[in-house]
Amino acid sequence: EPTQEGGSVTVKEIKDVNVEGEVPTGAVVFEQRDADGNVVETVEVETNLSEKVQPEAAVETDAEAEADVFSEETDTTEIKSTELNAMEDGSYRVPEDVPHLTQKDRRFLNRYLTRIKKMYPNLRVVIAHDFDSAVAIGKQIGKKGVDFSVVGGMWVGNTLYINPEVVAINATLEAQAGITRPKTLSETILEESFHALIGPAVENMTPAQRKKMRREIDRLVKSDPALAERLRSKAKTYTDTGADAALVDEEVLVEFLSAVAAEDLNVKTGLASKVRVIINNILSAAGMKDLTIKSDSSVLDMVAAIKRFQDGADLRIQVVQK
Repeated sequence: EPTQEGGSVTVKEIKDVNVEGEVPTGAVVFEQRDADGNVVETVEVETNLSEKVQPEAAVETDAEAEADVFSEETDTTEIKSTELNAMEDGSYRVPEDVPHLTQKDRRFLNRYLTRIKKMYPNLRVVIAHDFDSAVAIGKQIGKKGVDFSVVGGMWVGNTLYINPEVVAINATLEAQAGITRPKTLSETILEESFHALIGPAVENMTPAQRKKMRREIDRLVKSDPALAERLRSKAKTYTDTGADAALVDEEVLVEFLSAVAAEDLNVKTGLASKVRVIINNILSAAGMKDLTIKSDSSVLDMVAAIKRFQDGADLRIQVVQK
């Protein structure tokens, strides 16, 4: 290597001094030369290394070492998850050993999955056990812009992915922030999959129930003539194409909820509570009367998820770091 004075220092030789056990002890002889090439000083440095030093040996950089470690960890990650399968009678029984689930969570999933299975016979349910498994599952899913390790639930195709650990973490963060009613796993899953319930639920409603729903929506948008006209136009478009009444009502409902999510609706305070009534009526029509939504904030998260789905995005409820 060049020196500041214009000379250089080079390795002259490497020699063994002795070998004790499996650890070789040797010496490296360095020569220092001036700018004219004359030897100025010779220095012998003893070593005690597991490998002998070789001149001009390639040295692995820190970045390369980190890359190798990351690659090894990524390639060998064991995915720990539980795929739930319905029993012969169509019901679900979430095993007790699935981590990060409370008894209340298991009861909810047993009720909820049993009912949604009737609407989606090919339903798959995958529960990640831990953070590393959620990361690996997310890579398998391969959805651009979606990090399954930081979402409580995600609906992709006919599969509902559940990440209970992140729900538990988020609940802890919310409690530490002074929120007296942290978001539960049931609320998170309902928010994620509510879009999948809308169509079948509206179809299950009687004409009288759908008429009542439309009447309530019309009442809520009365103070916003522009949105009211938009909903009438949406209904007319589908009616003119020969769509049945249930589909027309479903499209009006989704348009209304999307407007709420996008804050396009100019109404007085208390909107969330009124929307909650509509949503709970839909859940009731879908046979989920006991799964009513009690939180106004969850209602707004639900309609935000519906808005993202309508815009072509994958539905997900992000963890909010407090």
